[in-house]
Amino acid sequence: MLPDPVFLKSVEGTLGDSHVRVEHIESITPLIMVDDDKLAELVQQGLRTVDLLGVPTNARLLAAMSYVQRAARLNAAGESPWEFMAEALLNYAKTLEVLFGDSREEQRAGLRSVGTDEALIEARFIPVTLLRDFLDVGHPKLAQLDSERLRGIHRFLLGLDRDFQKLLIEVRVAVANGTFSFRPNGRETLGTPELRTIDTILTAHAARQKPPGTRDA
Repeated sequence: MLPDPVFLKSVEGTLGDSHVRVEHIESITPLIMVDDDKLAELVQQGLRTVDLLGVPTNARLLAAMSYVQRAARLNAAGESPWEFMAEALLNYAKTLEVLFGDSREEQRAGLRSVGTDEALIEARFIPVTLLRDFLDVGHPKLAQLDSERLRGIHRFLLGLDRDFQKLLIEVRVAVANGTFSFRPNGRETLGTPELRTIDTILTAHAARQKPPGTRDA
């Protein structure tokens, strides 16, 4: 199974005595042409990534890949690329935070260190965290954006998945070459207070599911 949806570039056939060719010449979303060689290269990149993901110090890379994949699935699941745009933006913002840090200055420094173009940093990546704060993805909002601004955000989102996929490639290459390393991992397990709260909720829920008069064994 391929990692992305496949679009036909052209279709050729014969209709009676006529040769018919139908070409895909325009799309509102960016398309990447892939031939056999390019597909083989992508597969090889994926296999090399598996080795990197097995290293505990690269746990942030695995989390970032998960966030980007989740954003891509949200974009694909909607009736349009914008139905879940706020949720997709949240996952893109999480990608930057888990890779480089919580502050925008840390993210700028991290992006530079893996070779991301300065113009792209300011035009595509940093705005993700700004827009995330203005949409109702993390906290409820009653204020609504006007249609012109919504259309502008829609246009901004087009191709953003490709930008983040390319970023992940840059990070993987930099890690493999030893020119970039992740900051130390944070806490990877929940602490006692969090676990106690979860257990209390689950115990109460389990008690409500028991038929009346049922006793524990």
